[in-house]
Amino acid sequence: MAASSPRFPSKGQVFYTWYVLTNKRADVWDADGPQFSPDHWLHNLQSGADGELKGAALWGQMLTFFGGPRICIGYKFALTEMKAITVTVNGVI
Repeated sequence: MAASSPRFPSKGQVFYTWYVLTNKRADVWDADGPQFSPDHWLHNLQSGADGELKGAALWGQMLTFFGGPRICIGYKFALTEMKAITVTVNGVI
């Protein structure tokens, strides 16, 4: 991909991210992406019709943790902590 491609910002160019759309991509979360749905996180490793992984399997698709070389170094700790809290709360109830 050439550096003059529209995918690369020009030197000094300013761009903004609209955080209202955070974690709401319809191609990842299906049509109900804009709505809160616990099912987004309850079903790990869902596959679409084309066999592509969707949902919680794609942590890199979530602005919460990012992905690739800039992935949050504490994301596994955060997920483990939430699981521990859930188990503790369920044990008390």
